[in-house]
Amino acid sequence: MPIPTNVFRNILRLEEHKGFTDSAVQGGLAAFARRWAEQLTEKEREAGPVAHAISALLQDYGTADFQARGAAVARVVDMLARYEKGEREAPPDLAPARAPKRAAPVSNGFVPSAVSDFAGYEDVDPRAKAAISSGRSGIAPATAPPPPVPVSPRLARRNAGLDSPVTVLKGVQGATARLLARLGVYTVRDALLFFPFRYDDFSAMKPIAELEPEVNQTVVATIWEVEARKTRTGRPLVTAVLADDSGTISVSWFNQEYLLKSLHQGDPIVIS
Repeated sequence: MPIPTNVFRNILRLEEHKGFTDSAVQGGLAAFARRWAEQLTEKEREAGPVAHAISALLQDYGTADFQARGAAVARVVDMLARYEKGEREAPPDLAPARAPKRAAPVSNGFVPSAVSDFAGYEDVDPRAKAAISSGRSGIAPATAPPPPVPVSPRLARRNAGLDSPVTVLKGVQGATARLLARLGVYTVRDALLFFPFRYDDFSAMKPIAELEPEVNQTVVATIWEVEARKTRTGRPLVTAVLADDSGTISVSWFNQEYLLKSLHQGDPIVIS
């Protein structure tokens, strides 16, 4: 089921509130827009042009400057409104992206691996098993290609593709790669298509005075004061008093002292 447009719009509203820092949704706006476009197109094929045009507007969001981010968010909000009114065609200035060219193989017909220290997937991944030529599992046939030519990690990342092992990504080695393998993430493509199991809906915004218990709601408020102390058992506790035009509310975070670096008196905050 595609992510509702009102959720997308509220995420964009939150992104603007955060100053276009690409922190309104985990993974960044570009990845979120790409997932949204794919899901919408699967359900409504005729919406493909406008869906992928919106994704294209945000594909470089993570590296764009402040003004470009603001302009992209404003345009996407406008296109979402047009989509809700029934428009399904992309604007004329947003032509479909060209398909990337495939890298040509080297002269001996073997394309070197993009990762210098990648020695093959673990046997737990059935997709990565080599052909068996003897009674021992994992023994490659005699006609296997020569070992990959060693390259630097920087060059490996530059030459990586969607089907490169996930270890080509910076910081994904050893223990991290093994944890991802447990989730079925072995390639860059797997990582891109590993969707969250839930989404935060920021559309239920309410004044503090109208909050209800046991209901997921969102408040936009201002930080009045912040303090850190210890509980009776010695656990670190950060508390803050938030306020809006209707009232105040106290919030607490356990074992998260690092929040003191980002919570400051007078700053706006969005909290659910």
